[in-house]
Amino acid sequence: MRLRSKIACLFAVASFAGCADFNQAQRPSRHASDPVSTIVDRHALIESVRTAITNFAKTPQPSFWIEIANDPTYSLVHRRLCVFELFRRHVRVGMKLRRMNEVLGDPKWLQDGDIHLVRIVVGWIPVELQSGDSVFCIWVLPEPGRESVLVYLRVSGDVPSGDFDRLLLEKDDSAGASINRELGVVEIAADATIRQLYHDGT
Repeated sequence: MRLRSKIACLFAVASFAGCADFNQAQRPSRHASDPVSTIVDRHALIESVRTAITNFAKTPQPSFWIEIANDPTYSLVHRRLCVFELFRRHVRVGMKLRRMNEVLGDPKWLQDGDIHLVRIVVGWIPVELQSGDSVFCIWVLPEPGRESVLVYLRVSGDVPSGDFDRLLLEKDDSAGASINRELGVVEIAADATIRQLYHDGT
């Protein structure tokens, strides 16, 4: 496991505060009144994309978010926002992992080295460590020295790290019967401060 992963996933969070804003030198969106057009605009200001997502009351199919998340012609920040919305809008507590696997589709945004089984926590993470369950941490399109988004999942049973990796990356169903019990998403700023973005479950 890489040092960065050990620090973030095992040390977790040392402070719980606001994070630095994402900044991107792009032109303002030309589609202010049309959330969909703004979200799919590669050149839209990130703050415009954030606003458009907030104002996007409809819940599109997972493929809407997946297409942008998988597309390297979008900025990493833009793609992270779409991964976050994919989890927030479509991954539910009580959902079996095989169903979550279907929802996530083909996650080209995800690499094997960005998935970690959490065994020890010093500090705070957005999900609980409970006997009989497993906790996994997913780094979303990590970028050294920049803001990071981490997805934490607490799932039922003693799920080996390799089985969870293969579930997401190779569509292997060995861990498919496990149930998602808790979901938490955090944002880590460049100065290591933490902001919770989303939580579901107990």
